Amino acid sequence: MEKMAFFGGLAPVYGGGAATYDEGLPTFDGAIIALASGVAQAALGSTLDTYGRDASFEGSESYLSFTLGGAYAINEMYSFCLGLRYITGTKNIAGSIKNITATAANGADIVAVSQAVPDNEITDIELDLQQKGSGIGIITGFDVKPNEQFNIGFKYEYYTEMKYKNETDKAIAPTPIAPALAAYKDGEESKVTIPMMFSIGASYMPTELFKAELGIAYYMNSTVDWDNTPEGVTSTYEQSDYFDDGYEIGISGEYAIVPDKFKASLGYLYTFNGGKEEAQSDLDFHQPSNGLSLGGIYSATPTLDITLGYMLIKYGEKENEAETQTYNNTTHVIGFGVSCYKE
Repeated sequence: MEKMAFFGGLAPVYGGGAATYDEGLPTFDGAIIALASGVAQAALGSTLDTYGRDASFEGSESYLSFTLGGAYAINEMYSFCLGLRYITGTKNIAGSIKNITATAANGADIVAVSQAVPDNEITDIELDLQQKGSGIGIITGFDVKPNEQFNIGFKYEYYTEMKYKNETDKAIAPTPIAPALAAYKDGEESKVTIPMMFSIGASYMPTELFKAELGIAYYMNSTVDWDNTPEGVTSTYEQSDYFDDGYEIGISGEYAIVPDKFKASLGYLYTFNGGKEEAQSDLDFHQPSNGLSLGGIYSATPTLDITLGYMLIKYGEKENEAETQTYNNTTHVIGFGVSCYKE
């Protein structure tokens, strides 16, 4: 048993952020503008002149993982591990478009006129729902430690398929726009697949006080059968070519300011998740990012470490397929952790 070790973990993975759209979502505005333009032309023989509304939407997403596994040391140089990871995810979407105004070029009130046009009435849009899902994946790893200064590790994560189900309080829209909300109706199910990932990391300690690390991860998006949708389940993506393979490269340095008591670190991470323009939408967008992180480890006792970290992530700009929307974002992440060891 001296060569065996067991591990467990609870940690947030992926997502973890929230966004507020104070000016609403272009997709829904575009649908209402198209409806108003159609009413203006069909019922008034005119065109849409002005459009206004009160709108706001909020969205959040988080994934929490529970990991259990074991490791075995073949000898002083080689060891391997095997584990299971259960991931549970939650998405929240809420918002509305209210107090809609639309005026035709001839001065007519399009909203008022639409109330007399069957199945083309311009009414509010309201959306309030939560999506919950879960899945199980396998993690394996192999470690090589040729000497006390150098260490290299390999990790492989099998893909995790998660099945989501809507818990919808509201999904209201004008009749011609209602089909766009079909995916949000109560009880509707959808699939999200976390692709397979292979990573390699290396660390080198030229002195007892300083450690440098390099990590590379490769996401095998092309191996995911995005279109393999179970019967009765709506796939998040309808085309398998929405993603290229992705990767990330990270580098960091750690310095023991107070040996055996306090360490500080600085790191950089570049991520390309492979998302193409076709994968961009108002609530689901995929841009490359640059991250800068700061952290510290305080060893309260020889068997207890307390970790605190901060990361600033800047996402690159990217347009959707129709070149009508540009997506960009900046995210601030704060992390806290406690590690316990057995002597």
